[in-house]
Amino acid sequence: MLASGPINVLHVDDDPALADLVATFLHRENDQLTVQTATSAREGLDRLSESGFDCIVSDYDMPGQNGLEFLQAVREIDCELPFILFTGKGSEEVASDAIAAGVTDYLQKRPGSEQYELLANRITNAVEQHRLTQRTADLERIRRVIRKANQALVRAETRDEIERRICRIVSGAEPYRFAWIYEHDPDSRIVSASTAVGVDEGYLDAIEITTDEQSTGRGPTGKAVRNRELSVVQNIPESVEFEPWREDALERGYRSSASIPFIQNETLYGGLNVYANRTDAFDDEEQELLQELADDTAHALHRLESGERLQAYGHLVENLPVGVYRATPEPDGEVIDVNPALVSLMGADSPEQLEGCPANRFYHDPAERDVLSDELQRTGLVEGIELRQETADGDGIWISVTAIRTEENGETYFDGIVQDVTERTERERELRLFREAVEASGHSIYFTDPEGTIEYVNPAFEELTGYTAEEAVGRTPRILKSGEHDRAFYEELWETIVAGNVWQNELANSTKSGERYVVDQTIAPVEGESGEIEHFVAVNTDVTQRTERDEN
Repeated sequence: MLASGPINVLHVDDDPALADLVATFLHRENDQLTVQTATSAREGLDRLSESGFDCIVSDYDMPGQNGLEFLQAVREIDCELPFILFTGKGSEEVASDAIAAGVTDYLQKRPGSEQYELLANRITNAVEQHRLTQRTADLERIRRVIRKANQALVRAETRDEIERRICRIVSGAEPYRFAWIYEHDPDSRIVSASTAVGVDEGYLDAIEITTDEQSTGRGPTGKAVRNRELSVVQNIPESVEFEPWREDALERGYRSSASIPFIQNETLYGGLNVYANRTDAFDDEEQELLQELADDTAHALHRLESGERLQAYGHLVENLPVGVYRATPEPDGEVIDVNPALVSLMGADSPEQLEGCPANRFYHDPAERDVLSDELQRTGLVEGIELRQETADGDGIWISVTAIRTEENGETYFDGIVQDVTERTERERELRLFREAVEASGHSIYFTDPEGTIEYVNPAFEELTGYTAEEAVGRTPRILKSGEHDRAFYEELWETIVAGNVWQNELANSTKSGERYVVDQTIAPVEGESGEIEHFVAVNTDVTQRTERDEN
């Protein structure tokens, strides 16, 4: 699968003509690649500090500072940025030093244009993996934000306290720089800030936001209030609708923005504005999690406006969409209060079925129970621990438990938040089992992207073809062509699978060493949620011996 979105590459080579040639060929191989060049490591470092790059490609033998010294300097700035050493000087010593210094990939220059196809694939794969790793970390980061926010909502007693804690938690999580909660005057249609935390530097004093049809009402906040739904601007530098505030935003490092209204029972209780330091910071999953945060906050604000005090613990937790319990502080403390969401999650008939039980019943495994109980007694906090649980009606589920020691009116309690994570956990388990099955399969299997570039091969593929995974990934199945099939054969294959149909036939291929073999091959398209083909999966059964017997 190609890395989503444009890829900005910095190519450093002391030969300007070669640098321009590489840039031309890379863009020709993949029009998502935009290549900027530098003719020295020093210039490359200057360019790196000025622009955002997704990948660096560098020569090794350069005057002043060689490729490895340049790599070490880059790693001091960004320890994870993909860096590919593309050099005419190849040796085991250089490769070993590059790996030790943290290079992402190493590719030796060769004659001919095929090397640029391979380099383009290496860049794309490296950026895709980097973005995937970064996205995984981002989702875990926003999940931590949700957990901390839920704890804050449980413990907060005033609207001001809720707002300050939410803004502090959100603005303190990368890539967010600034968070503020707004109020809306329906008569004047003006939006004003009630609480703000983060890198502000006078931003709110410098701007005006409305919810009418003027230019000051066309941004994400105006849309969020009018439409009663989350609104984002993913690219502030290029957004037309953000034009009234663009200059002030860019001065403070804001590159994308989200506005999430607080809605409860069709009533608007203001909303949350969040600014990130990079473009495209708010994908679908992140928006869903921010919406969850807004819904939880709206629940709390609704209870306040209804005149119910948050000082008494039970009033707020009744309406939280996550399971909440309170327990006494003894090592085997008893549950003294639960909310309806926890009763439902645990499959109980009533709160009384859970109240009076040991709090550590939420830790099903005895070994986990002892370890986590000791940790809670020692530190007063366990956070986001995922456990296997059995509900009251015997169903097995996975839960995430966060518990914290709290003080209220001179009394000590343990407050816990319990979330059902069964669907995600089971999905991760199924994916792991699938990968293990493919790895262990005796059939040669490989996956390609929609363009036919190999993304994965299993060990049986390596054994049958003689190509290692490193040699095959990034190339196409053309490396296996034996020359026994004509162009029409392959055109019929391709037309079948791109139409969404399964192709099956016997195919004569050639190993890396040139030996002929025959497989019974089945290629199936894999569609994503949008209905578009995202991968092709090829399963190959070696039938060489059978076909040779038939031929004889």
